[in-house]
Amino acid sequence: MKFVTVLFALIAGFSTHANQEEIEALKKRIKTLEANKEVLVRDKDSSRANRKKLKYGFDIGTGAKFSEFGASINGNYIIDEKRVLTLSYFGSSDNDYTYYNGQEYIDETYALQIGAKLFTSNSFYIQPSVYYRKHKHSQSDLFDISDLTYDYYLVKIEDIGFSVSIGNQWQWSNFSLGVEWIGYARQLVALSSLNTDRDYFVFKEESVHLLHIYLGANF
Repeated sequence: MKFVTVLFALIAGFSTHANQEEIEALKKRIKTLEANKEVLVRDKDSSRANRKKLKYGFDIGTGAKFSEFGASINGNYIIDEKRVLTLSYFGSSDNDYTYYNGQEYIDETYALQIGAKLFTSNSFYIQPSVYYRKHKHSQSDLFDISDLTYDYYLVKIEDIGFSVSIGNQWQWSNFSLGVEWIGYARQLVALSSLNTDRDYFVFKEESVHLLHIYLGANF
């Protein structure tokens, strides 16, 4: 009889210990589910999740590209939340005419870029692209007003190259805000080149993008 009592006590103790382990395991499971739920709720309104719902978009921006300050208009095709194909047109124009000494200054850059934004996190991306660019720089100086003697410089370049830049783009439903923080561009092929005075002006094959800010609509 004593043996039976001891046996029942051992079984009861083992069962209590087993139940306690199950309770602790269940508590851990509940905490894990709650944490996952918080992540899912937070991710539901993230830029990554919002991009996943969209397909097309366009944006307009301003800042420095190809070492020139100008404006851009861009079209976007959203493959998924990590990849966005981009088509961009950039233009910069700085024209000035000084009447009293007859000096005229023209500096223009226009470029067409095709690339892809590759998102590595919620909003951060790397953007490789190829570009076609036209650049014109000219300056005329009136030396002698009596006989209208001019000194004239002209640079015209057409080229193809590549660029890579980094930035952040935040997405809220159908509205986006982005900043291309910094980038590097390099000429690969010069399609045409004209420079009337290389001592006066040297066209640089390398250029930078810097703080290009843009607003966009997506659907």
